[in-house]
Amino acid sequence: SKEEMPAYPHSFLLSAILSPDYVDLTGDGITPDDPGDAIRFNYTKIADKNKPDKWRIPYNNKANYNQGLQTDNRDDKGSYLYGEKELWYLNSIESKNMMAIFWVSNREDLPGMDENGNAQAVGQHKKLDSIKLYSKSDYLSYGNNALAIKTVHFRYNYSLCQGVNPNNANGKLTLDSLWFTYNGNQRKDTSAYVFKYNSNNPAYQTNYYDRWGNYKNPSRNPGALNNAEYPYALQDSTEAATNAAAWTLDQIKLPSGAIMKLITKVTIMHLCRTGVLLSYSELQVSVLVYQAPRAV
Repeated sequence: SKEEMPAYPHSFLLSAILSPDYVDLTGDGITPDDPGDAIRFNYTKIADKNKPDKWRIPYNNKANYNQGLQTDNRDDKGSYLYGEKELWYLNSIESKNMMAIFWVSNREDLPGMDENGNAQAVGQHKKLDSIKLYSKSDYLSYGNNALAIKTVHFRYNYSLCQGVNPNNANGKLTLDSLWFTYNGNQRKDTSAYVFKYNSNNPAYQTNYYDRWGNYKNPSRNPGALNNAEYPYALQDSTEAATNAAAWTLDQIKLPSGAIMKLITKVTIMHLCRTGVLLSYSELQVSVLVYQAPRAV
């Protein structure tokens, strides 16, 4: 059987922010002659209905297995979801005096996938490389050769969740660091915010999660049960906290040298109701900041 849903808008893009005294003087949208303040957001369409971004769940050429009753092998089912969508990326934000330009490039992970499980070519999904702030008059006069007043730089790697991609061994796009430069100064990343992630970085496997969405290797379940049969959180709080921290942000090194440390804890509660043992896990994240020692 097959169920098909007609096209529908799944999100709405912010197009402008207007001050209370803004007036569209000539009825042609935001233009320099309009009194009041207005900020306009401009987008680029990367994928449309003629060349859509394709997605599929599960992210392979297989189907999700639903066993049904274990005592009846005639009710076993397989299912998958497939869809096509547009992709829009923000390319600039402009006010009367300033303009911010968003520079993007192709990301190498998680390409689109067609209904048969074939990965699309890399090119539709983008990553943000930098944001450059210009004087609007300079940018309109000199284009990309204008001098940027301030630039935010982003650096990435593909270290987390190795094996998630169908066409390479890379992991998911992971933010490594970001830093600022001013007035065209090409100062390197010596004053960067550096992001470190938890050492628990297991390879990607489908269905390796518990009912709370945290990572869980089914080999740790009792009785050799898989996660569909035993979706509960592990009852060892230390191991449950390790699982909950998989692929998560662990610390941020600040430009001052201070380190912001994120500590993941899991609280497990057992509720006994009508003879049934239920489990509940609560994820808590604490933030500690350690200041680097100053030279005397």
